[in-house]
Amino acid sequence: MVSEGADCVQRLDVLWLITKLKDVSLAAKAGLPEHLSVLLKAPKKSHANRHSDVHQQSLRAPACYVPQPDDSSSCCWKTEACKSYFTQECKIMAIIMESSDENQNECEGYYDRVPKNQCIFDEEFGLLRHTKKKTLAMTKLEQMRLARKHCHPKRLLDFMPIFKWLPQYNVKENLIRDIIGGLTVGIMHVPQGMAYSSLAGVQPVNGLYTSLFPPLFYMLFGTSRHVSLGVFAVVSLMSGSCNQRVSAILEGQAIKNNGSLMDSLGDEAKMQSSIAIVTSLAMCVGLVQVAMAILRLDFLIAFLSDQIIGGFTTGAAVHVFTAQLNKIFGVPLPRCSGPGKLFFIYKALIGSIVAGLANWITFGISVCTIVLLFTVKTYLDPSIRKRCSVPVPYDLFVMIIGTIVSYLINLHDRFGVKIIGEIPTGLPAPSLPDVSLFRYFLSDAVAISVVVLVVTVSMGKLFAKKHKYEIDVRQEFYAMGFVEILSSFFPIWPSSTALARSLVYEAAGTKTQLGTIASSILLLAVILFIGPFVEVLPVCFLSCIIIVALKGMFMQLSAIPSLWPISKADCAIFVVSFLATVLYDVVEGLLIGTFFAAILLIYGIQSAKVVEIGRMSHNEGQSYFQPIEHYRDAVVRDGVCCVRFAAPIVYLNAERFKKNVDDVIQLPTLERRRREGETELEKSMKHCRNESGTTLRSIQVMPPELLQKQFSLTEPKRQPIRAIVIDLSAVPQIDYTGAQCLIEVFSEQRVKGITVFFAAASLQLLSRLELVLAKSDSNILANFYPSIDDALNNIK
Repeated sequence: MVSEGADCVQRLDVLWLITKLKDVSLAAKAGLPEHLSVLLKAPKKSHANRHSDVHQQSLRAPACYVPQPDDSSSCCWKTEACKSYFTQECKIMAIIMESSDENQNECEGYYDRVPKNQCIFDEEFGLLRHTKKKTLAMTKLEQMRLARKHCHPKRLLDFMPIFKWLPQYNVKENLIRDIIGGLTVGIMHVPQGMAYSSLAGVQPVNGLYTSLFPPLFYMLFGTSRHVSLGVFAVVSLMSGSCNQRVSAILEGQAIKNNGSLMDSLGDEAKMQSSIAIVTSLAMCVGLVQVAMAILRLDFLIAFLSDQIIGGFTTGAAVHVFTAQLNKIFGVPLPRCSGPGKLFFIYKALIGSIVAGLANWITFGISVCTIVLLFTVKTYLDPSIRKRCSVPVPYDLFVMIIGTIVSYLINLHDRFGVKIIGEIPTGLPAPSLPDVSLFRYFLSDAVAISVVVLVVTVSMGKLFAKKHKYEIDVRQEFYAMGFVEILSSFFPIWPSSTALARSLVYEAAGTKTQLGTIASSILLLAVILFIGPFVEVLPVCFLSCIIIVALKGMFMQLSAIPSLWPISKADCAIFVVSFLATVLYDVVEGLLIGTFFAAILLIYGIQSAKVVEIGRMSHNEGQSYFQPIEHYRDAVVRDGVCCVRFAAPIVYLNAERFKKNVDDVIQLPTLERRRREGETELEKSMKHCRNESGTTLRSIQVMPPELLQKQFSLTEPKRQPIRAIVIDLSAVPQIDYTGAQCLIEVFSEQRVKGITVFFAAASLQLLSRLELVLAKSDSNILANFYPSIDDALNNIK
């Protein structure tokens, strides 16, 4: 019987533990009788002499001792009258000792030869156990120590990393590169800042402010050397959607209070209201990011996978493209929001075109500009980059050409082409945002905060890995929060890292964030002096720049065919995030994509299966266990079933885990039946070696279909499953329900005459079981083993 074999080996474990104990008091504490404690006082002897002492003492012993898991902190021993088994154990020990190498170090013991359960393993190798109170006290002491460290003045300077790297700045090596990189990015800031202002629903000069102030503040607080902060299409669109929704709410309230007030104020007052909304939104975003940093929620970034962000940004690109169509055709469009937003926009656009409201001069200029920009960036730019290391600012050239053509032809007055209009010069005075507006867009602020942090941290890690430095993710949370809060005192909207601009910033050879000073000087010159010269620039040129810049986002759709064969779940997440963003709206699409990914994650945990494994037959002294359905050389043992579960055992899948274990025992697979029915000749022919040592694999006698038919006619008599070993090495987590499930599996199978052994469980799992077993009478811990080999060797 299995239980007799298990007891025999457990008594052998006890005998070996006796020879390993070095302290008499420890032996007395363990309940060791005096006639065996004599061995502890004896001087060190050779293996043979020590074996003789053990053998003589065992012959005089009236009983044997087996470990009991009643007390998890130490091994306890109870006595049974089984002298015959005890004598047999000594003979086994003698064989083991005689077969050992005499030159082997004495301290190495016989761990590889004598199986141990988890209790003996922990006792012999000194598992450090701490009570709950002691662990809590140690945690508090560590927190107090870290608190004193963080409150140190030097630690407070960590919030401004510039004071660490600036004193070590290499002027000779980095200054020229930083200036070139800063000027290159500054040139890109001008057209992008003015163009993306239409997405946020504010004036072009506000885009220049958003490109000026956030990068300066990030230079003080950020840890990445290459990210470029400023305007970003997706964040600008999210800010514009929030601005549009809140403006409608405020207008409704104003009309309700005074019906003629809004009509009398005009477009200027509405624009000032929009600026106040996006500025307050920026401060709210900063506060949310600082709160996330204080609460240490940086781990939440992992929930937004690349597929969620990819589908979301691609869907947002569709919204950005649609928002530029009214400027391309020169027609006004109504504000839309909510489900089916794009449908209503395209319906209104088509209606305006059919009604003859389109400005075909504007449309012709837009088409020519888009074709020109797309052709140059796609086909000419790669060859130009090979000859010139500095990126060519095509967008800026288009703006200059458009401004000159508009000024010479007078497009606005002669053909009704809409232009940018007045651009105020000078810097705005700082002012406190309207915090009373926070209640209207708190959910939008959370969504924008997450998107900004994900993009910034992802790009920061990408450049840090490439240039072999590290970024502090939590400091990035603080940095982005401080950037948004301080910048919100000026008329800006929430800023973010721009993907394309950061790549250009890094490709220009920039080494540090000091290049921000060069780009800020260029932007400051545009704001103070050059602004009035671009007042005649047609708005459609800015829309063309945005549409061509969306090429990279639309190219993310090409990842779908490659994702499908690799991971259908990732492909589904990408598609759902994309469709939800397109069919609903930007913020809602991000939430739906995240929720769908969470559902798939839960489904993956619930659908995890118990897999039967076997020992690899030729493993050159190593023990490898692999699924028998995938490895022909995985050997199964008659009457013993080894299984592996590679998922957390939690309330979501506890019942399924228990059912899978029953199914493996009651319904053995065809592969197990085939291998149990193999003849000795077939087993020996599985692996043959020729003279050169090359492994020759035999051809199967018959295909599985015919083999199954043969089993149905002449099936060999199989031994019933009498023991099952559950490999828990791939179980990362277990909760209370999962622990109860393991206890139920152990108890239910024991009633059926099947002994359950658990192998390679983590300490976290064992500690959780100990807490659960404190209120239970089960002795399941005695059947836990540190490895599958220990569990199998304990089965007779």
